[in-house]
Amino acid sequence: MDMLIDHHQGSHGAGHPLETCTPFIAWGAGIRLPQKVSAPKFDDSYLQEWKLENWKRQDINKADVAPLVAALIGVPFPLNSVGIIPVDILDTPDLFKAESMFANAVQILEQFKEVQPRVACLLPLGWELTVTLPCSEAQHLPGSRC
Repeated sequence: MDMLIDHHQGSHGAGHPLETCTPFIAWGAGIRLPQKVSAPKFDDSYLQEWKLENWKRQDINKADVAPLVAALIGVPFPLNSVGIIPVDILDTPDLFKAESMFANAVQILEQFKEVQPRVACLLPLGWELTVTLPCSEAQHLPGSRC
C-alpha cells in the first residue's frame, strides 16, 4: 500500500481551497480500484484541471488517514485519533469493514469517555454535556425510541 498526502493542516496561510485541499492517492492491497463515472458528483474545477472528471472522486478528512492505514496494516487505531475510517475506498470483505468500523467507533467512544468529564467541568453550573443523535441516525440503535 502506498499513499501520498500533503502535511497542510488548514491552520496557516490563506484559507483558499487551492491552498487547503490536498490530493490523496492510495493504491495497493485493500484499496478499491478507480471507478469511472458518467457525470462528476462535484461541481468544481479540480477534476477538470487535473483531467480526472471521468473518475469517481472520494473526499476524506486528513484525520481519516490514520484509521485507514491502521486498519489496512492490522494495528490498533491511534489512541487520540478522531478520524473515521473511509470504508467506501476499501476493497475488502464486508466483515473486515464491519469489524474495522466497530473498532474505530469503540476507540472514539473511549476517547470521548476520557475527555467528557474534563469538558463537563468547564460548563456553567447546571448545564449537562449530552450527545444526541438525530432520529434518522438513532433509529438504528438498540433501544431507540425514534
